[in-house]
Amino acid sequence: MKYLFLLLLSISLSTQAQDEAEIKSKAEKAILSWAEKTFNHFEGSRFENFHLSPSPEYYAMSVLREEYVTFKEEIVYNFNEGTSDRTEEEVKEDTSSINKKIEELDQMLAMIDPPFDHIEYFWWSNIQTDNGLTVYYQHQIKLDPDYKVISYRESSAVGKPDNVEIIYK
Repeated sequence: MKYLFLLLLSISLSTQAQDEAEIKSKAEKAILSWAEKTFNHFEGSRFENFHLSPSPEYYAMSVLREEYVTFKEEIVYNFNEGTSDRTEEEVKEDTSSINKKIEELDQMLAMIDPPFDHIEYFWWSNIQTDNGLTVYYQHQIKLDPDYKVISYRESSAVGKPDNVEIIYK
């Protein structure tokens, strides 16, 4: 769980060509465009629970990077506690070598574009139903790195009467 948090943090803080705000904006525009083509009528859109799912390559490199960081911290900690049989010079050499590997991984991570496999977003909107009323629906939407909707599902509805269906185009 710690690594997943660090990975997601590193994705959002990375110096990729697209920052998180730009990705969110593009995803929201893509969802609204998809909704225009999908539903007869909708209004009052709201987005929440934005999530980037890292690409397998990005995830593997990020985990490896975090392992190097942890290993370096353990070497230094053990040396400072006196539980290591390494000399100060050996510790400096090892940490220097590990720092170089971390820098190499950082450079490789920065070159992965896009760093995510897909985007997940919850989209709320009042959508017209077959009884003429609008119902406040939530859809869980998944987009690919090209901002195309690859899947969606209705995950909640507020004020939905029984036997009411959304009117699709």
